Amino acid sequence: MQAIAKVSKSAIINNYTYFKKIQGKNTIIPVVKADAYGHGAIEVARILIESFKLSTFAVATLEEAEMLSDQFPIIDILIFSKIFKAELPRIRRNFIISIISLDDFNLVQSWNHTYNLRCHINFNTGMNRLGLKYDAFLAVELLIDNQIMIEGIYSHYATSDEVDTRYYLHQQNEFRKIALHFLKNGFDGLIHISNSASGIRETCKYSNALRLGIGLYGYDMNIHNGLRPNLKQVLSLEAPVVAVFQVKKNESVSYGQKWFATEVTTIATLRIGYADGFSRLLSSKAKAMFKGDIFDIVGTITMDHVMVDIKTANIKVGDYFTLYGTSHEDISIYTISEKLKTIPYEITCAISSRVKRMVVE
Repeated sequence: MQAIAKVSKSAIINNYTYFKKIQGKNTIIPVVKADAYGHGAIEVARILIESFKLSTFAVATLEEAEMLSDQFPIIDILIFSKIFKAELPRIRRNFIISIISLDDFNLVQSWNHTYNLRCHINFNTGMNRLGLKYDAFLAVELLIDNQIMIEGIYSHYATSDEVDTRYYLHQQNEFRKIALHFLKNGFDGLIHISNSASGIRETCKYSNALRLGIGLYGYDMNIHNGLRPNLKQVLSLEAPVVAVFQVKKNESVSYGQKWFATEVTTIATLRIGYADGFSRLLSSKAKAMFKGDIFDIVGTITMDHVMVDIKTANIKVGDYFTLYGTSHEDISIYTISEKLKTIPYEITCAISSRVKRMVVE
């Protein structure tokens, strides 16, 4: 028995449908990088392909694209991060690479295969992470080889989930200039700057696509957006009980003697730990749920196990506890992320490959 990350098919469908209704005719590109933010890229992609016949997905790295393409060789896969010269021979016909610097134009023009490279140009409108500055692109535009198939242009917001919209609108205006330049020259490819947070308020009318990341998995980082009631959290994390035993009053549990029993009580040890992505920083802070009842996780979380004070509850070896889920605020991933002073992205991405992904209806 092992820890299980349950992925709700109905929640994925609900969240995609919600954004699609808002976006109308615009193309939605599901982002399944980082193993679909820890939810399982293959599992999530299969749900979307079977339910909506989607044909374009996005990942971060070449390795992620290869893994996804091995399972779904027909879909197009946009790769966000840089491709190096040594990696060019691995580019498949269904891969779309990102041009993120002037050097990348020289790189892709060295391509000598029988088919042209498919590309999206990443423009830096203020994120200052990756991407071309617009003026730099204009200086070399006429030198671009026609063997480069520019199928899209995009940028990335830095503050789309912030209440203050000034920088957001600044970036939007910068991207509008770029989009207009391409449209005036007859460009008919994908134009995208929208992400989940901006997907409900996007006013850049020249965009025709949305990159749907964290919203697909049921999270909204700006509570003022009003998205949360419409989205369903996709993932729940469960772990099996591997031992049940009593401890006496004043006995300690786990490394460092950080927790002592104040009375005779019963401890259940679960097969999950920080090697599975359940953070050690949650020691004596997190909760676990069994059949709707909430119990304290006690003592230091170890690499492979956590301990739960189950009092007098009738819990046996082989029973499963829920550690993340949506049915109770104490184990909501929003709550967990607040305790760790981080964001839901990091919580779900941290779930390791030791945890089995299981799609549930």
